Amino acid sequence: MRGYLSRVRFGRRLRTALTAGAARATALLVGVTVVTAALAGSATADAATVAPSAAPVTLTSSQMGLPDNLSLSGSGSATTVQIPVPQGLQAEALAGTIEVPTNVGSGYISVTSGTQQLAVVSTPPVGSNQATVNLLVSLAGAKQVDQRIPLTLQYRQTSGTRFCNSSQSFVLVNPRVAFGGTAVTPTTVANFFPPILQKLTIYVPPTPTPGEQSAALGLAAAIAERYRPQAVQLSVVSLPESDPLPVAPPLTQFARAVVIRQSGTAGLTVVNGGLSGTVLVISGSAESLPEQTQLLTRVLPLAQGSSASVVEGSSGATLSSTQATFSQLGIGGTTTFSGQQTIALGLDEASFGGTVTSMDVHLQAEYTPPGPDEKATAMATAGSTVLGSWTLDGSGQLSQEFTIPSPAISRSTPLALVVSYWPVGGCSNGGRVMNFTVDPRSWVSVTMKAGGTGGFPALPAAMLPTFQVALADNTAVELDAAVQVVAGMQQMSSVPLDPNVVGLSTATSSNLPLLVVGSSEALRAHFDPPLASLSTTTLEAEFHEPMSADVTLPVAALQVFDQSSHQRTVVMVSTSGSWDLATHLLGSLSDSESQWSSLTGDVLATTPTGTIVNLTVRAGGAATTEYGVPSSTPPIVLIGVLGGCALALVILLVTFLLVRRARHGQAKPEG
Repeated sequence: MRGYLSRVRFGRRLRTALTAGAARATALLVGVTVVTAALAGSATADAATVAPSAAPVTLTSSQMGLPDNLSLSGSGSATTVQIPVPQGLQAEALAGTIEVPTNVGSGYISVTSGTQQLAVVSTPPVGSNQATVNLLVSLAGAKQVDQRIPLTLQYRQTSGTRFCNSSQSFVLVNPRVAFGGTAVTPTTVANFFPPILQKLTIYVPPTPTPGEQSAALGLAAAIAERYRPQAVQLSVVSLPESDPLPVAPPLTQFARAVVIRQSGTAGLTVVNGGLSGTVLVISGSAESLPEQTQLLTRVLPLAQGSSASVVEGSSGATLSSTQATFSQLGIGGTTTFSGQQTIALGLDEASFGGTVTSMDVHLQAEYTPPGPDEKATAMATAGSTVLGSWTLDGSGQLSQEFTIPSPAISRSTPLALVVSYWPVGGCSNGGRVMNFTVDPRSWVSVTMKAGGTGGFPALPAAMLPTFQVALADNTAVELDAAVQVVAGMQQMSSVPLDPNVVGLSTATSSNLPLLVVGSSEALRAHFDPPLASLSTTTLEAEFHEPMSADVTLPVAALQVFDQSSHQRTVVMVSTSGSWDLATHLLGSLSDSESQWSSLTGDVLATTPTGTIVNLTVRAGGAATTEYGVPSSTPPIVLIGVLGGCALALVILLVTFLLVRRARHGQAKPEG
C-alpha cells in the first residue's frame, strides 16, 4: 500500500547535508546503509567506462512534459514554462512556429529567463488572413534552477487596433528544444532518475513474489505520477534469480533500469554508479520491500548518497472527500484585461477519490468595479454547457452558486469562467482595464456514485481510493501488463493511486475495485466481461443481445466493466494466445497520456493481425474505429461498416449476428 513516510534512512554521504537543516521538513532518521557484498561484488561494468557522448538531440514539448501549444491573448499577457535539463546536457535553442491572430496590429514577443532577456521577436500587423512567424531562441545564457530553465513569453502590442477577445491568441505551436552535451551517469539515489525519462526497464524474478509485485506496481505509479504528463515507456523483464544484476541494462540519457529483489537490506541502492552498467536495486523483505518506492515521490532530492531506505512507512491520507476549496484542488486564476478573457478551472474527478455524479460550486471572486457607463459580465461554463451568467456590479465582489450536471462531468471537467469588461471608448482604444481574481476559498461539493462503473471513461476515478491487483499465474509477463495499466491510469490522475496485490481467490471474493491479469482460460470461471472467452476457440459478446462466434485466431483484450454482483469496477487484461498479443495491445497506449484518455467504450482488443479496435459493448460511450474516430452510429452497425479493415474478431462476431438476424427475418410469418 502506498502512503506517506514516517522514517527514512539515507547513506553515509547525506549526514552533513541533513545537519544543515534539510531534515527539518521531513522528520527523518539518519543512519548508514551498507551495500551488501553480493551486490558490490557483482559489478559487471568496467571501472574505466564512462557515459557515452550523446549526439545533439531535439525533443518535442510532449517528450519534455510541456504543453503542445502556448497561448498569449492580449497585450501584456504572458505564459511561463519550465524546460527540464538532464544533468550534463545543455539546452541550446528553443524553436517553434507562432500563429498570429487576424486583424491585429504590430507588436513583439519577448522571451526571458528570470531577469535575463533572451530574445525579442517582432510580430507583423495582420489583416483577415492569418500569418505565422518562425521562432528560434538561443538558450545558451539561460540560468538553470533545479535542472530546469524558466522561460517566460510575453506579448506587447505597439500599434494598430487592440484585439479584445481571448479567442484571438498568439499561439506557439510545436515548441521543441535542442540539447547538446554529454549526460552524466548517475551515482546517487537522488540523481538516478533524470528530469526527462523516456524508458524504464524493471527487472524481477520469473515468478515475482507478492512483495516484488507490490514494489513494481508502486514504482510504476510513482514514476507515472512524478513525470506526468511525460509518457514514460515502462516494461517488466524477467531476470533469473541466479543473476544478481542484468548483464547489459539499458542506460542512456533518457533511459534507466531498476532491479527489484525480495532479499537483503531494505532500501534503494545505486550499483555501478557512474559506469555504463548503472542500475538502481530496490530490496527488502516481503513487508519492507513495497514501502521503499515511497522515496521516489516524497524525499528523493534528499537522498544524496548511493543508498537510502524507508525505515518505517505509514499509510496515506484518505481521499473520498466530498468537498474541497479551489486552493485544495490547485485551481484558480487572475487576469488584468479589457474586452474578454477566459479563466480555466479544470476539475479533476480523481481529486474526490471516486466517481462523481454531480458538482455544486460556490464561486467567489474579486474584481475592479466598473464605471457607471461601463459593462462587465461573468459566465461559468463546462464545455458547451452554460452554468450561469451574471452582471458584475459596482461592489467588486462576486459570490454565486451553480450546479454542474452529470452529463457535463468528465474525468477532467472543463469548468471555465468567461469574464468581459467593456470600458468607455471600447476595448480597442486602450484605457481602463479590469483586474479579476478568483478567490481560492471558493469551493466544490460533489455527490459520489456507489458501486462499480463500466467503460474506459470511468478510469481512474472508479479505482479510487484503493484497488486490488491479482495476477492469475504470478508471472513476470503478467506483472508487465499490470504495470502498463497502473502507469496508464496514473498518467490520467493528479492523485496517487494505491494498488494492493492479492491472490486471485481473495480478489474474486472481495468488493474492492480490481485490476486482474491472466489468460482467458484462467479467468473464464470468475468474471463476466463484455467480451468473454467461452473456450479457446469461442468468444461471446453482448451488444444488443448475446451472441457467440467460433474464431481461429487468439485474442488479447483490455476491458473495463461493472461487476454488479460485487458492486465494483473491474479492469481486466486477458489473452487466449501468446502474451505478446497483450504486450502489443498495451504498448499501443504507452506513447502518450492522450492514448489512454481518448479511449471510449469498454473493450480494446487485438489479434495476431496487429489491428487494434476500440469497442463499445456495454458501457463507455460511442463506439470508435481503430483510428479513434467517435461515431453516434449504433456499435453493431458501425462495426459492421468497418468490417473490411477492422479486427478479424469483429468481422466474425458481426457476421454471426447478421446471419442470425437474417434467418430470424426469414422465419417471420407474413401478414
